[in-house]
Amino acid sequence: MKLAAITPSYNDEALIGACIKGFAPYVQRHIVMVSQKPYFGETEEPDNTAEIASGLGAEVIYGRWQLDHYQRNTAIEMLQEFDWILIADTDVFMLEDDMKSLIEKLKTETKDAVRVNHYPYWKDWEHVIEDTFKPMFAVRPNVRFVHIGNVGCENALYLDVHQHHLSWSEPKDIVSKISHYSHANQIPSDWYEKHFVNWEESDQAVLPDRTYGIRKQSFPKELRELFV
Repeated sequence: MKLAAITPSYNDEALIGACIKGFAPYVQRHIVMVSQKPYFGETEEPDNTAEIASGLGAEVIYGRWQLDHYQRNTAIEMLQEFDWILIADTDVFMLEDDMKSLIEKLKTETKDAVRVNHYPYWKDWEHVIEDTFKPMFAVRPNVRFVHIGNVGCENALYLDVHQHHLSWSEPKDIVSKISHYSHANQIPSDWYEKHFVNWEESDQAVLPDRTYGIRKQSFPKELRELFV
């Protein structure tokens, strides 16, 4: 079975190296789609994302995309010879056991897209958001995204396979995230100072869309080592 990976990116030099190293043992081709402008907000000077990615063996494609589903679909068109394509954002990581389990399941999967469970980290590597969202993670090359992370086909859900997602956590640049990412235009102007910077240890956190429960969980040592 031939696997490839797609990673949309905009100034993600703190994350891209670990992301590529994490998926390298499992994929035959990894395309990093480097945006030359953000989805929203002012364009910043490019960082070293592209250089780090190419130095680790990934293929870098530059472009200007309105939202991330256009980015992903552009890359999918380039990967038609693969059986499955992993949608691996720069802040997404998976343990070896989860990857092996995923691969075995994909060998017999009858649907064209697969969602998985996930652990979205909050603030640091010691807190996880209690979120019920199940992200799209693997698609066949005939699948296209219709809006951000949604696909226009029936999909399977693997509840026993987990992503570790540094979605609201270091080393991610949260200021850049809330200024530029696909939901940036929905974030209140005072959210960062009021609810992120000033968050104190508790069992809740106010994210831009609503209040979530927070619990203690450490980012695994196996994944921390990808950043060394």
